[in-house]
This record gives sequence, C-alpha cells and structure tokens, in this order.
Amino acid sequence: MRALLVVHDPPACEILKDELARRGWLVVPAESTQEAIEIFRDDPARLVVVEEDRTRSGTAICEALRREARGVAAYVLGVASRADSDAIRLLVDAGVDEVIGAPFDAGEAELRLLIAETRIGPPRPATPQSFDEGSAQLGEMQLKFRIQRAFLEGLFEGAPGGVAIITEEGRIVRINREFSRLFGYSSEEALGQPLNDLIVPPDLRNEAIEFDGGVQRGERLVVETVRRHKDGRDLVVSVIATPIEVNGPIGALAIYRDIGEKKQQDAALRASEARYRALFDQSPVGVFLCDQELRITECNDYLCRIVGIPREEIVGAELRSLRNARLLPGLRAALKGDPASYEGPFRLRTGPQLHVSLHYAPLRDQAGAVVGGIGVLEDISERLLSERRLRAQAAEMERVNSALHERTLELEAAMQARSRLYSAMNHELRTPISAIMLYQELLLAGSLGPLADEQLQALQHSHTATSHLLDLVRDILDLSKIEAGRVSIQPVEVSPRELLAELQASVSPLTERYGSALRVEVDPEVEPIITDPQRVRQILMNFVSNAAKYGRRGPIDIRCRYGEPGELVIGVADRGVGIAQHDLAAIFEDFVQLGSQNEEGTGLGLAISRRLADLLGGRLEVESELGVGSTFRLVLPTGSGSRPDPTAEVV
Repeated sequence: MRALLVVHDPPACEILKDELARRGWLVVPAESTQEAIEIFRDDPARLVVVEEDRTRSGTAICEALRREARGVAAYVLGVASRADSDAIRLLVDAGVDEVIGAPFDAGEAELRLLIAETRIGPPRPATPQSFDEGSAQLGEMQLKFRIQRAFLEGLFEGAPGGVAIITEEGRIVRINREFSRLFGYSSEEALGQPLNDLIVPPDLRNEAIEFDGGVQRGERLVVETVRRHKDGRDLVVSVIATPIEVNGPIGALAIYRDIGEKKQQDAALRASEARYRALFDQSPVGVFLCDQELRITECNDYLCRIVGIPREEIVGAELRSLRNARLLPGLRAALKGDPASYEGPFRLRTGPQLHVSLHYAPLRDQAGAVVGGIGVLEDISERLLSERRLRAQAAEMERVNSALHERTLELEAAMQARSRLYSAMNHELRTPISAIMLYQELLLAGSLGPLADEQLQALQHSHTATSHLLDLVRDILDLSKIEAGRVSIQPVEVSPRELLAELQASVSPLTERYGSALRVEVDPEVEPIITDPQRVRQILMNFVSNAAKYGRRGPIDIRCRYGEPGELVIGVADRGVGIAQHDLAAIFEDFVQLGSQNEEGTGLGLAISRRLADLLGGRLEVESELGVGSTFRLVLPTGSGSRPDPTAEVV
C-alpha cells in the first residue's frame, strides 16, 4: 500500500522513509502542499504523514486531504517539528489520527507506524519470527510504549487548556490539572461523574446533549458557550471536542479554555472603536487626520460642512496649499511631536473665507513614533459675532444691575422697617392685649364682683374681639419669624396614628362648638415618619379650624394614607360652602380671607401653613367645589426619601 510522505525536516524525513520502506510501504514523497494534494487526488493513500512547521503547512495539507478523501479513510500521522503544545494542538485541531513530536528516533517512528497499522492493517503479510525474536521485539516495544506514554502524559498535564476524557456515556475518565484549576474540581471529585452534571448550567443542558450527540456521531466540534465553576460562577469558555475511536467509538476528548477575559477585551475593543468612530463622525467640530507629508487622509462630515467642500475633494488635499502661511508652522510642529494652535482666517482651496480656531497634535504609533497629525477645527465666525453682541448686552446689563441695586437697597430699607414694626407689635401690642384679656376673664368669672346681663354680654363680645386681635398679632409674628429664618425644624420619629389621636382630643371642643362631628381614619400600613410633630400639628389645627368654621355643621374627616412613593398624605375634608376654582390660587397668600368679612380668622393661617410645609420638605394641596365642600392635604416625605434638614432654619 502507498504512504504519502510530506515531511520537510531532513532527519525526520529519512527516519520515516526508512521505517516505512522496511515495513513494506510504498513511499510517495511530496515537496509541497499542492503536490501532495494532486498525488492524493490521483490515487488516495491509506497512510499520510504530514509535518506541522512554522508555515502551518501540516494543518493546511491535512484539511485539504480531508476534502479530497472521496470516501477513502486515510490514516493521518502528524509530525510536530516544534516540540511544543501549540504545534501538537494545531495538528489535533486539524483532525490527525496520531501525533509524533520531534525530535524522535527510529524506534518511536516504528511504534507510531505499528499503531497506525493496527488501525488500517499492515502493508504486507508479516514475516514469520521465532519465539525469541518475538519476545525481544515485544520487550523493546513495551519500553518504547512506556516512553511514549510518559511523553503523552506530559502533554496531557501540560496542555494550556482544561482537558477531560469521557466515556460514551459522558462520564469522566480523566482530567488534567488545568481542568481542575478552571472548574474547581479535584480528580477524586470528578472521576466517574457525568461531565454535564458537573459543569453544565441547567438552562444549557439541552444544548450540551445536542453537542454530545454530534461528537458521538464522529463529528469534531468547536463551540463557545458557558460552563459553571464548582463555586457557582459561570465561565465563558471555548470547547473543542473530538471522538476517541479504537475499533469504533469509545469516548471523547474535550478541551476547555476560559475566554471570558478575551471576550471582555474584544467587547471593550469593539466598544472603544465604536466610541472613537462615533466621536469622530458625530463630533460638533471639524476633525481631520494628516500624514507626515501634510496630506489629509481622513475627515469627518462636520469639517466638510464647515469648509463647504465634499469629502472626496478634502481627502488627499495637501495642507501646504493653504493660502494662510501662518498655519504651516504649527502643523509642522505637530509632526515633530509638539501640539500647536492657531486662530485666525482660514480657507481650504476654493472654499469660503472663515475665522477658525484650530488645534493640532501629533499622532503616534504604539512605539511612540510620530506618524501623522490630527487637527480639530472650529468655525468661530459666529462666536466672534456673538461676543460683540454679548459685550453690548453686558453694558446694558451693567446699567440694569445698577438700577436693581438701588431698588434692592430700597427694599432692604422697607424690610427693616417692617421688622421694626413686627418687633413693636410684639412688645407694644401683645403684652397690653394679654393684660386686657386677663382682666376680661376675671370679670367674666365674677372674681371682681357680679355683672348685669347686659354688662356680661357686652364683656363677652369685647373678649371675643380682643382674642381675635391677639390671634392676628400672633399670626403676624409667626409669619415674620418664618420669613426672617427664626423658625427651626426639629425632626424626630413620629407616629402619625398617635399624633392624630392627640389632635382629635385637642380640637374636639372646637368642632363640638361648631356642631361638627370629627372622624379620624389612619390606614393600617402607615408607619412612623421623620418630621417635626409640633409644626405638623400646627398645620392640621389650621385645617380643622377652617373646616369647623366653614363646614356648615357637617362632618369633618381626617384621613392618613400613603400617596406617591416616599410620601405620606394627611387630608382634612369638610362638607361646607366650598371655594370657587378661581379663588384656589389665592387662598395661600397673606391676609386672604374668602367669604363674609364677619367670619373669624386673620387670613394668615394657610399662608403660614404653606411656609411650614415647605420647611418640613412637603407641600399643601387643595380640592374644592362650591356648595359641596373642601379637602386640604398635607403631603410629607416618609423619611425614606428626602427628610427635613434638622440644621436648617429656612427654605
């Protein structure tokens, strides 16, 4: 039978040629890949010996011969002229049946050819041998086998990928050290275990079964997929699986490589290239690249729009042709490695005259050598025009600011006068009013002697008016404190349920006096919040007071619930006269009081409440309909989102 020999290494070629001839093979040498393919195409050989060298000719020949086999099952013996795992891996990947690593001697060649002949049969009947000759040959072959086994053992354990040998049933027969490192299983843990149960994620089990089926059918498969480490981590790996056959399929060899980092690097590189391309193409300034001859090699669309010339005419243009010679020194400096800038007139060929800002810098290769330059060009013609306009506007703004400053001084003087008024009200009004009310209460209580009915009625009217005046003074003072920043917020954890229970107890006399029933409802899921209970109570007291005064003796409902995420809503609803829609925007203004002028109140309660809600980090809301009633709501942060600042005094 014919043996096609494609080995270029002279020592290896002579050893193989002699051993093949000695064993009765008709040796047909080939000097090149093309010659080997043509010989095999004319008369396919049963045995092919190829060499893998730096040109990768062995793998190329092997792949070509497989295509030309036309049903002839040729046995391919690969010779690794470089005694390293990469050459052997390339041969295995190309599908050779057996590999012999260089350097080797005649004995090793004899062993490899003997293995080949066990697969495809000897080239001629074996010559009879005596018993002693057979025994000697057997001993020699056993020694060679042990040497070869040690060699293969080194290749197996030293392989750069994780290697697993499995049975036809998919159970692990052996793994190498890299497999243990890659997946975290020791040999003792892995041996006898189904490979798929050990490292295949559950959601990829069907894919793995289909992959195994292809290998069992004799296919050599390569795939990139995900496998699972012992600790539960998913690894992105490449898998090369090839069947193992000895007079038929007996299992498979699988090689795993962790390509997760490579995938990340590739993805990062692609993303970086995409970002660069997007930055280049979509940059809001003109960008161009040039070579060392000052010839434009690339530009973006924005540059074309700036100079008014198509890309086809810009690319290839020589910057030396620029009409403004002031540009050239900077460009030449960039090519020497020094960044440079230019601002002034610019015209490229027949394009329009522009006023530009141009910055250029050197482009370097990986070794740091300058290979060209990059220029960033911005049309600043419009900017210069805008700067002139801005200077004119700045002068006008200076005049306006001067006028505003004078107005501010006037307003500050008015504010100081108001502060003095508020201070005077505090000292000159509240103290005597309180004294008047004290004597009125003594008279009403009969402590200073009995009064006639008419006197008692007149005194009660006087006491009511005095109380209203004191409320007005207090509200004005509260408003002045808020505006002056003297009202502080003391946030603590507050139970809305307990706060409303206390409120209900304190305002019940007021609502009973007006003939209104007060009902409080707190949703079960409401939890404590962080806020200032005193200020919340002050706001709600104002709501309830208004509901009682304008509620026409109807029920008043207080409900506490969650609103939008991170918000707690406390609403006070009445069934009173209601408010017209066009008046809703005005009710939170200072001294605004709707309805009859004889109604109690100062017109400051809602204005103060709105400011307190702002200090609490919340807000007020209102809904109302004439003749139906009104609902006022205090919306507070729950504490999981924004909280009132305990150190802040004003907003």
